[in-house]
Amino acid sequence: MLSFFRRGGTGQAVVMAVVGLVIVVFVLEFRAGRTVARGNVKTDCAVEVGGDCISTKEFWAAYGMVIPQYAEKEQLKRYQLVRRVIDGLIERDLLLREADRLGISVGDEVVEKQLSQGVARVSLPVAEAPMLGYMLGLCQRAPMERACIPGTEGVRLLRVKNSKTGQFEYKIYEREVRNVTNRSPREFKEMQRREATATRMRDLIRARVPLSEAEAFIQYEQLRSTASAEVVAVSRDWFARYVIDASDDAVATWALGHKDRIDEAWKSAKAEWTSGCRLVSAIEVAFDASTGDEDKVALRDKIEKAKQAVKDGMPFEQAVRQYGDASGAARDSSPHCLADSAPQELRQTVESLPTDGVSPIIETSEGFELVKSHGILDEKSLEETGRRAVTRRLFIQAQAGELAAGFGRDLAAQVRAGTPLASATTALARAALGLKGERGEPAVPGLDDPGRPKPESVGPFNVHSNPIPNAMLGQTPAARAFTMKPGEIEVFTTGDGVAVMQLSSVDRVTRASFDTEKAMIMPRLRYAKAHEALTEYVARLRKKAQAGIKISEGLLAMDKKTQESQ
Repeated sequence: MLSFFRRGGTGQAVVMAVVGLVIVVFVLEFRAGRTVARGNVKTDCAVEVGGDCISTKEFWAAYGMVIPQYAEKEQLKRYQLVRRVIDGLIERDLLLREADRLGISVGDEVVEKQLSQGVARVSLPVAEAPMLGYMLGLCQRAPMERACIPGTEGVRLLRVKNSKTGQFEYKIYEREVRNVTNRSPREFKEMQRREATATRMRDLIRARVPLSEAEAFIQYEQLRSTASAEVVAVSRDWFARYVIDASDDAVATWALGHKDRIDEAWKSAKAEWTSGCRLVSAIEVAFDASTGDEDKVALRDKIEKAKQAVKDGMPFEQAVRQYGDASGAARDSSPHCLADSAPQELRQTVESLPTDGVSPIIETSEGFELVKSHGILDEKSLEETGRRAVTRRLFIQAQAGELAAGFGRDLAAQVRAGTPLASATTALARAALGLKGERGEPAVPGLDDPGRPKPESVGPFNVHSNPIPNAMLGQTPAARAFTMKPGEIEVFTTGDGVAVMQLSSVDRVTRASFDTEKAMIMPRLRYAKAHEALTEYVARLRKKAQAGIKISEGLLAMDKKTQESQ
């Protein structure tokens, strides 16, 4: 080609004319055409924000931008991209309104330069942008890290260059735009102008957030300082299974002091009880479609042990609490009405059982069950039977909670008095089961249960971690650990009981180590703080504009369907 130009003459003129024509076409397509007024078209809006219309075509163009290459259907459902694209477009429009108010815009040359390099942008929900950008491949990924390079979230690279020459080629660009977004180059350029303006707004907001070295060191210290601990999880379920005296006399005595609570619970549970229903107790060992054959064998062994225990004389209610799934330990140890929604195999077996009869092991799509029939519930005994079951359930839950809390307090007291954590835990567990001494007893199910109270090593963790994942809201075990001395002990309330944490060690970083890494980590810490500020800024914009945000019924239905399929 270069030699062709050197020869001059007519050939050179023809080639120059062709090149000039290509340049003219490119510039016409990329030159700022009429800006599509947001809000002019009301008949086909995917989303409206304060009267501004984001068209359905633009929604699908953005959706095409965020879909990862070769994504599978289930993967797309898991990401819930419909909702996330909607949120990204809403946030983008709010930022554009702020840009209009502040007189901020992006010129043609910026958009054209980015598109000629194959750099296209799409708005992701700000709060989720770092995570989504990495997961969807919509960013420049940081080398040797599972993260995006800060500030590159929402970037998709388009194929716009000739693979042989490495130069931009308009036909390749046009084909890529239509394949990805189903939009013309002119429409796509206008969409990218809006994206570039929103990106500038994000950058300006982040740029206003300062970070001093003193503040950076505090964050560095929180991230890099670590602690280790021993944690004893004390579960209510363990006490419900193995410790509680759930005899009729014990339940009746407890009920005398809790009548109001029982009355309130019965009002809520009354609808579950109907005259003529089949009363059953059930030992349930659940599984689902994802459970493998090996796991099913272990679950089958568990239900077989329950069956043998009942055959050997264990009361069925006790077997329910000891061998059933965790929820059954407190919920189903008393008779209850067999639900109409119960699996057909279960219903058919129960219908053939005599009163007080125990079924063979039943396998359904939901798991293994062993069922005892208590006959048909008649109208006269409905309330008495139902209230008795409700009372037993409340009793087991309350007693299990009190015993777990008491175990935690006693354990902490013994450790503070000088007893090693492991020794104190074992001694208290044995005492709870009524065992004396340390040897000579036959195997005790409660001591063999993996869920029994026992120390487990946790860490190293930093102040932002959670060494007790099910700690109740408002409790901060990690933060507390960094205020404790090694050997100190603390009790936390959890979703299923309490947890006792004894601090093992704390490893704090030094200012010297920060100074060594400062040049590398300061930009990331600054970006993290700036991203948090941007997230809060956009959240305020959305809250203020919420009344004027309308999403089309079609997209809402599509989003709901996606969520229901999870």
